[in-house]
Amino acid sequence: MEIWSQLYFNFFFVGSFIVFSVCAAFAVFLLRLKNKSSATRHFGIALAFLAVFNAAYLIPYSIYHPLAAYHRWITVGTILPALLHFSQFLLRFPDCDHPRFTRFMLWAQWLIHIGICSAFIFISSQTGTFFNVQGHYFDLDADAISTIQSGFILAYIMFSVFIGIWRCVIRRGVQRWALLAQALILFFVMMIPAVLNSLSRDGRVSRELFQNAYAIFLVIGLFIMVVVFLNTTPDRTSFMSKIIGISLATFLLIMQVLSYRTLSRRDADFDTLKKEEAGRVLLGGKAPADLVWLRSVNLKTGQLKTHNGAAPLATDANLLFFTAWREGVGAPEISKHLTGAGTKIWFTYLNQWVAAKQSQGDRFALLEEKFSVLKHRLSRLTPQNFRQRADALLAKQEGAEQDAADFIRQEMRSSRLEAKELRQNVTEKFVLPLKSGSRAYPEKNGQQFVSFRWYDAASGSVLEAGYSYLQYRAYIRDAALDFFLLTLGGLFLLLTVFPVFFYLALVDPLKALLTGVSRVNEGNLESEVKVVVEDEIGTLARSFNNMMVSIREARQKLQEYAVELEAKVRERTQSLEQTLGQVQELKKQQDGDYFLTSLMLNPLGSNNAASELYQIEFLVKQKKQFDFKHWHAEIGGDICVADHIRLRDEDYIVVLNADAMGKSMQGAGGAVVLGSAFHALLDRCRLSRTESHRYPETWIRDAFVELHKIFAVFDGSMLVSVFLGLIHEKSGAMFYTNAEHPWPVLLRNGHAEFLKTTIFFRKLGIIPGTGKYPWKELRDDSLFLVDTFQLKPADVLLIGSDGRDDLLIGSAADKGRIINEDENIFRAMTEKTGGNLRELFSELGKAGEFTDDLSLIRVAANFTPEQAAATDASTLAELSSAYRRKDFARALQLADNVVHSGERSAARARILFRQGNMAAALSEAAHALAVNPLKTDLIYLQVRAYKKLRNYEEAHACAERYRLRRPTHTGNLLQLSHLSALLKLDRDARTYAEEALRLDSSLQAAERILEFIATGHK
Repeated sequence: MEIWSQLYFNFFFVGSFIVFSVCAAFAVFLLRLKNKSSATRHFGIALAFLAVFNAAYLIPYSIYHPLAAYHRWITVGTILPALLHFSQFLLRFPDCDHPRFTRFMLWAQWLIHIGICSAFIFISSQTGTFFNVQGHYFDLDADAISTIQSGFILAYIMFSVFIGIWRCVIRRGVQRWALLAQALILFFVMMIPAVLNSLSRDGRVSRELFQNAYAIFLVIGLFIMVVVFLNTTPDRTSFMSKIIGISLATFLLIMQVLSYRTLSRRDADFDTLKKEEAGRVLLGGKAPADLVWLRSVNLKTGQLKTHNGAAPLATDANLLFFTAWREGVGAPEISKHLTGAGTKIWFTYLNQWVAAKQSQGDRFALLEEKFSVLKHRLSRLTPQNFRQRADALLAKQEGAEQDAADFIRQEMRSSRLEAKELRQNVTEKFVLPLKSGSRAYPEKNGQQFVSFRWYDAASGSVLEAGYSYLQYRAYIRDAALDFFLLTLGGLFLLLTVFPVFFYLALVDPLKALLTGVSRVNEGNLESEVKVVVEDEIGTLARSFNNMMVSIREARQKLQEYAVELEAKVRERTQSLEQTLGQVQELKKQQDGDYFLTSLMLNPLGSNNAASELYQIEFLVKQKKQFDFKHWHAEIGGDICVADHIRLRDEDYIVVLNADAMGKSMQGAGGAVVLGSAFHALLDRCRLSRTESHRYPETWIRDAFVELHKIFAVFDGSMLVSVFLGLIHEKSGAMFYTNAEHPWPVLLRNGHAEFLKTTIFFRKLGIIPGTGKYPWKELRDDSLFLVDTFQLKPADVLLIGSDGRDDLLIGSAADKGRIINEDENIFRAMTEKTGGNLRELFSELGKAGEFTDDLSLIRVAANFTPEQAAATDASTLAELSSAYRRKDFARALQLADNVVHSGERSAARARILFRQGNMAAALSEAAHALAVNPLKTDLIYLQVRAYKKLRNYEEAHACAERYRLRRPTHTGNLLQLSHLSALLKLDRDARTYAEEALRLDSSLQAAERILEFIATGHK
């Protein structure tokens, strides 16, 4: 028991032990998993470091000695590793997408930690220790380096949260939400206690509140993190661990709440007991052994009387007068008894401050709230350079507090003390009126005491009793020890007895049931499970046995039926032969051909564009309806396709809506050819690195040209109108072209309008150069334009065939059938129905009879674009002004202040290009185009920058891309011509130069290029 008598347990010890237990239990569980992933390993390591971090706090909360302050070396050495391994867990869960970046961050964060930890140990080893009366523990006197380390803790927490959010954005599947949940839980688990810790160090909240919040948040938060992890990890775990985890977290939370309530009452009982003991001494009773002093001061005479012992010098008698002032004694009466000129001036400042708050309720409580925070901050300042640090802190005070702060500063200037002595002197000067009955912790020569002051209005005196601090800790220790042993015993039961109980009552019966199921899977229908206990699992086992009996009986009946089957087969053979003859006859008929064609067509019109950012729906209603055998089907020339492709490492959704000309079989044949060819294009893009390295504009042009050449083979007998588009998933930028297909309708903010095209191409398969088809030939080098459009969140885009407009709306004797020619009917109905396909189809049916195949694609945008800050507009305006003045240094500074990453990169790209830094300009332009691909001017910037860097192939590709958006831009045509010549593509170079001259005959550069080609590049 001698050892126990030297340990001074308290509430903080119990709380730290509870958090340590949770972290240690979860860490052991994760690190003992077999075949665990790297994410699991780092999660376990993080919890292990967190367990050591909390175990270190058990030292100062139980040992009353200055050496216990060096527990901070352990906490500083473990908190950052815990956080960095949480970051590694979030980078690797469920698997590692960026291994190089992950390894780099692991080494970088460890190196940062080693540096800050070494600096902390070196600096704190020279500063000494002090006793933190709020937390009742010895701490290192190193506030400056502690503040720096706290900044790194905050940075590590925010980095982990950023990692979780970033990977949630870039990943797909249920794990993305698990990542987000883990990051947000980690933020609240760490950030809220960190804020409360800072507030408690300033004296704004009690240390007990911080400890309670820390324990409760960490226990609940870590439990939720582990549960989310177990429900989403690919690692194999057991439900036993979840049961034990729930029991553990629940038990420890109950112990935390009970310990707080019980030990708080024990703490209050100490105050009551000691005040009663002091009262008995005043009445002539015997003084208890732990009463160090008892004294009183008469407010009328100002006489100080000692009743027992001797008060330490640190407990100035002026404090008793301040308490009387707090309890309502007039300021003039208090002031005449105060000793020391400095104390009287300080009292004058405080009295003026309180008088100024006449109408604000409890003025003294407000005084204590305001000034105690400042006093705490002064007392925490590191001894080195204390004078300068304190002067800077006091200089920041404003209003009525400034007078009091100036007084303290003046006292500092007049003092010759330095370091700790100066800090102690300043703290003692900072006298605050303590409320009657409140507890204080005076100190002398490193020894702490517990004191109480009472104001007795009847006798007109203030009394003060002082007790040994260690006796107070011994009083609290007994109850805290009981809770510690109770928690320890409960943990032993939870981690040893509970698993055995659950194994026998739950796991073992379930294993027996699973064994029976495995035997059945192997073909053993005689398997039977023994029912041990008549509980839910026993009922399940009995149901399993009854099921096996039913299966065996059914199997026996099936065997009997098999014996009689031969006779039944002979009876029905004749009927079957008749039916077979009918089927063979049907195959000769047209519906058989229709059905087979519909079977080929259906899988080609596929919607494989599942996305959380865009909702894509199809509605296809072919005109030709037919019945084949017992099937009802339809056939026609309309087809819709939606799928994902990846171009230059960016995700796109491709949508195609086409209408093959011709009735029934002819139209369906065209749709089959188009669908087969288009799916081949998509597969080739996925499998070929060369194909997937194209720009979206180039891909659309090449796909369009290839499809046109396929249909041109049919010599004009198979024509197709088509709308082909690509949607950049990240930004909503849309690239599209239209070949004699109806204009799409855009529904934005309840208003519908047509999305028109700049150039209207003819149908696929039209043969040029003949009298019947006198249209321009579509060659590889022909003028081709890819239109662009920016989708916004909540936009709805409807793409449809001409069946939407070809409605039979009536008939006339002289004109016959009347077909609708007003395209605005569809636009108005889109607006009326909000773009709902089923309602839109119903409204079209009410307006008239469908005379053609109808197909619709609905694209609803649900993505969230990057938002610009409110200050971006003014910053960009100022940046533009600096750019025009060619003040590029100022423009770059302003660009760094732009919050929107796309706008920031775009601005930096233009500035860096003007400065001649081509490589950096290209990097910024690439990022800006990844955020917003519709910044067309940046593509032309890329052309010129790549050319200056002599990367002619990439410059040529960018110039081709720019031409597909701006085909008549003569400057780009000259660049294309020159680049083609440099790449020895003379035919292309000549074509582009001639096109530029056709647009502007005065272009001498084009003539020089033609001359350069004609002379054989000389």
